[in-house]
Amino acid sequence: MSLPKFFSKQFREQMLCHPVWLPGESRVPGDIGVMHDGIFTRQGSFSDFTAVEANIVDEEIPVSTKSKFSIGVTMSLRLGAKATIDPNAQVGAELRIERGGGMVLHIPNQRRRYISNLLEVLHALPWSSEGFGMDTVLVSEVKLAKAIALVLSETGDTNVDLTGKALALQALDIADASVSFGATTAASYTTSVGDPQGQAFYPYGLLLYRARNGWFQDGKIVPLEATPGTGMDMAPFEEVSPYDEEL
Repeated sequence: MSLPKFFSKQFREQMLCHPVWLPGESRVPGDIGVMHDGIFTRQGSFSDFTAVEANIVDEEIPVSTKSKFSIGVTMSLRLGAKATIDPNAQVGAELRIERGGGMVLHIPNQRRRYISNLLEVLHALPWSSEGFGMDTVLVSEVKLAKAIALVLSETGDTNVDLTGKALALQALDIADASVSFGATTAASYTTSVGDPQGQAFYPYGLLLYRARNGWFQDGKIVPLEATPGTGMDMAPFEEVSPYDEEL
């Protein structure tokens, strides 16, 4: 399994949306692209295909929303005498990823940007044109965070050195401003994205929509018509579920 595919599988199960790979890479509501191995690849914008305007809403995500998770990792701290009495003391630590792979992701202070007139935008797109295939999707919402920190390995038996405040490392708050990544053994991916002033927000997750494809006509895909009793408000469109294993 490739590193992005491993990341996508764990991310979708935990965060219930699709990942931005690499985290922090520019993504906006209205982007159009395709999904492969759980990763969205941008191919253009809705504005390339229609004059209809998208109404973009920007709002905070409640602080109770999940902001971090870890799978298959253990942390060991190198505590000096000072750190035993001062949780803000700078200490060293080692993050070990176990056999079979693992990851830890921390994304505090989140926001969401989404298209409020989504159905209007979806209906305005040329789903049956040659530029749109069966796997074409529209980004309906982007989730963002002030900081994004990720350690990931799909091989296991990986060690990553960290330094930072003892309290932050004990809580696996690897997006804390005091934490920095050091040396890494074996194949892994580490990143820390953030604005030192804490003003900017960076993409980490996506919600996607697609047409419920019906049949081919003259080599083009024809979206299904609305089916009574099955989500009439959005038919013939559907949200792309993070549980779709074929993506």
